[in-house]
Amino acid sequence: MMTKNLIVAYKAILLLRHKLIVFFISCLSITGLNTVYAADALYMVAIPASVIQDQYIRRIDLNTNVMTDAFTLDFPARFSGMAIDEPNGKIYWSQTKYAQNDCSVWKANLDGTNREQIVVGQVGAGVIAVDSVNGKVYINGNSGGCGGSGPADGYWVHRFNLDGTNIEPVPVRNDQWYGIAPNPDTGKLYFASGSSYFKDILRSNLDGTGPEVLISRNDLVDGEFVVNTARQIDIDFNNTIYWINAVHDSIWRADSDGNNYEMIVDITDTTKYKYVAAWGVQVDNVAGKLYWHRHPRPLDNSFLPTEVWRSDLDGNNKELVVKTVRTDIIASYLALVQTEIIPEDEDGDGVIGDKDKCPLEDASGYDFDQDGCIDNSAETAELIIIEIENLSLSGVLSNSDTNKLLNVMEDAAKLIELGNLEAATDKLNNFKKKIRRLVIKGKLTEEQGDFYLNAADATLAVLYP
Repeated sequence: MMTKNLIVAYKAILLLRHKLIVFFISCLSITGLNTVYAADALYMVAIPASVIQDQYIRRIDLNTNVMTDAFTLDFPARFSGMAIDEPNGKIYWSQTKYAQNDCSVWKANLDGTNREQIVVGQVGAGVIAVDSVNGKVYINGNSGGCGGSGPADGYWVHRFNLDGTNIEPVPVRNDQWYGIAPNPDTGKLYFASGSSYFKDILRSNLDGTGPEVLISRNDLVDGEFVVNTARQIDIDFNNTIYWINAVHDSIWRADSDGNNYEMIVDITDTTKYKYVAAWGVQVDNVAGKLYWHRHPRPLDNSFLPTEVWRSDLDGNNKELVVKTVRTDIIASYLALVQTEIIPEDEDGDGVIGDKDKCPLEDASGYDFDQDGCIDNSAETAELIIIEIENLSLSGVLSNSDTNKLLNVMEDAAKLIELGNLEAATDKLNNFKKKIRRLVIKGKLTEEQGDFYLNAADATLAVLYP
């Protein structure tokens, strides 16, 4: 039977295969082991049916499900797109003026204060997206029709810095992209076509180069287009993409390369409604939830309140979150805001909240799967059987480098089983030397190397308590 110290060392190797220094945080933490981000509020563009009324951005408190007006856009200004820069606490929107070729981009605090016009006329007003990591804002619109440099008959994508400077074209197809989603983790940019012709999902590099169609008008399910007048698009931590199919009022998802697409939410109800006018969709990665809204129109063509809904990421467990009071409000873009919270850690092992399956057991040093419990040999053996066979497949290391590390750790394991602690110590120190060499050669990052060195040191500490 393997001892705790062997588990520590073995799991350090297993984590290497995954490139997961962030394995500890289960895709929840952004700034550290004790910090998670929970969805706090959902912002929604609210557009009255009448074109001569003020428009609003509304804030839904997801703790109380109460909707309030965050701020108002006075007529004749009209919203064209909205996105949020969470790290800097800013909201961005594009706007036009009714019956005027006047396009601009603005930003403000999340409560609407400190409004600042950052781009005027040089880009079109349309869907907008923020890449906070790289400090870029993306926008799609008819820049020529707003006095900009683009053709007056086209919808072109541009990007610029968060302060509106350094405007540059993004060389993707001229189209009405109703959904844009940057993914700084993969260096990719996703587009959902809102046109009635193309019916596709496109991916490019963040600068717009290397565009490729992932899902096209040739992709059909039961004779229906997978992408048909798409609306807002979003991405989860697994790089799965989600979008609204507006023609059929449904939500779809697919792998990051466009494969395995499937409808997960059918928003329609033809027994009650003529149509439901679905538009926005947002992913809450922390809670594993999907948010969307719909504006039902009954068979008699009267107006009903706009509804905000949520479900699991696979579309199950749908629930109504809130309805607008007014029946003439048509919602468009959605944007989630997440708040930093620090849950309690009663046993001090660094595993927090409901992730700690053993909240009264300090599993520090023996819990590399970070479930809050001291690992046992059975679960580790299962991991070893599965993971050693696939260690190099993730591309972190070559087969040769992986095997060298495994050979050292296997020898150390045997020596620990035999009780030969001195020889096991030599093997563990040899393992550390190999890790340092991999860091020097650039095959592992310094952060990865430090982690595995610390894991080996933890094993040695257990050998000689």
